[in-house]
Amino acid sequence: MRDAAVSFVADDAGMPTFGSALASLSPRFSVESSPARQVKRTWLDTDDWRLHEAGMVLEHTETPTDDPRLVLHDAQGRRHTQPAQQLSWPARIGALREGPVRYQIESVLGIRALLPAAELRGRQQDLRVLNPDRKTVVRLIIESSVRSGGVELPDQLSVSAVRGYQDQADRVIARLSTVKGVSASEASLYERALAAAGRAFGDDVPEPVLLTGSMPASSAVIAVLHGFLSTVERTLDGVVRDIDPEFLHDFRVAVRRSRSTLKLAGDVLESEPAEQLGRDLKWIGDLTSPTRDLDVHILGLPDMAAGLQSAAPTDLDPFRRYLLAQRRTEFRRLARALRSARFRKVLEHWRALGLLAEPSDPEHQVSAGELAAQRVRQAHRRVTKRGRSIGPDSQPEALHDLRKRCKELRYLLEIFRPLHDPATHRCALKDLKGLQEVLGEFQDAEVQSLAVREFAATMISTRSTPAPTVLAMGELAAQLSTHQRHARTEFAASFAAFDSADSRARFRELASGSPA
Repeated sequence: MRDAAVSFVADDAGMPTFGSALASLSPRFSVESSPARQVKRTWLDTDDWRLHEAGMVLEHTETPTDDPRLVLHDAQGRRHTQPAQQLSWPARIGALREGPVRYQIESVLGIRALLPAAELRGRQQDLRVLNPDRKTVVRLIIESSVRSGGVELPDQLSVSAVRGYQDQADRVIARLSTVKGVSASEASLYERALAAAGRAFGDDVPEPVLLTGSMPASSAVIAVLHGFLSTVERTLDGVVRDIDPEFLHDFRVAVRRSRSTLKLAGDVLESEPAEQLGRDLKWIGDLTSPTRDLDVHILGLPDMAAGLQSAAPTDLDPFRRYLLAQRRTEFRRLARALRSARFRKVLEHWRALGLLAEPSDPEHQVSAGELAAQRVRQAHRRVTKRGRSIGPDSQPEALHDLRKRCKELRYLLEIFRPLHDPATHRCALKDLKGLQEVLGEFQDAEVQSLAVREFAATMISTRSTPAPTVLAMGELAAQLSTHQRHARTEFAASFAAFDSADSRARFRELASGSPA
């Protein structure tokens, strides 16, 4: 069975009807129609197109006579619908009523908000194609007088098979294909509405940074920094509007990678503008940390609460309300700073970096390939040296320091990805990720355990925290300590895998110079 409807469009925009097309279906089929109605259709997806990637299409439809509805076409071609009163966009999953649409998309959306991707207004008419036995075998939809973003689109006729009658639908499609004045369309109405708005699926993906091994190292570093700047600028509005937590996460990742780029490779730039950007980025990192840290606690709380043994998950409700109140305070501070003249000045400095920065030593300027090989080699050596020195009795600080060195190596691999053999790079990155996951679990459990204890102390000082909540928070802290001990026991095996002969050979290849 086909996964989606087959569409035909009028050859000329504004063509009033598909009368001749419908007439071509007789005498084998008859057509019954319902009255045309005005309709507003808004297609929805997340900023990173999660529904599209899952093969889903979600619409919010409004007509003068009917209540607004959410209509979902899933990856198997099935249609789900539910009421959608009092919704505005953007909207997170919690704003949707319980129903079949929410049930289907909840796991796909995660913490991301639904945003309007495209919108159109026009007339819509539903028709049924009946066989000689008067059974409905095909459903048709005519979209006419359609406008999207001020652009008039050609009328469209969509053909969908009723389950079990695909052969009849194929005959209808074959007949419509012979009618003059209409043409089969590979693009759906959704895609055409997107195009009218100047958009396309996946347009959130930034342009890849173009690097070659022979280009000057300073030019490569500037290109990388400008690539991260584009992510900061693209996510800024979502951060300030607090659309969903992933905007702030992506914003911070770009800032953090920019700081690491300057630290690990910024010495090929002229010092003054690079140092200024470094100070600017540190300010942004410090500014965004409190809100992001609270996001991590809030998002992780349901899973931690589900693991409670002695306490009930509801005992943590006062803790959650406390975290939300703290986040509101921190977010207001963050939003004010991101709207400030100081932040605008930071972006100006960042954009101007390519105009101001020159090689620190033009006569000894290295190529991007040489820089990548040198820095990857140095970073890998630091990781292996520190990892081999860690034993069963090593202090937690040793693992924390190793995690930092692993992050530096990871950033270098990602920065210089275009200069490396894809297969070797992919395997080396996999080797490193396995070690990073264990080190991350070890440190995150420690940091969160300390934070829970600090939150509990603060809440107790207000003398308004119920005793069951304090006890549940104590159990959370103990649970996190157990996770940390588990990660500690896994460290030796994960580092041995990273330090294997095959892994070392892959990193030697990456550090031998760029094939690009």
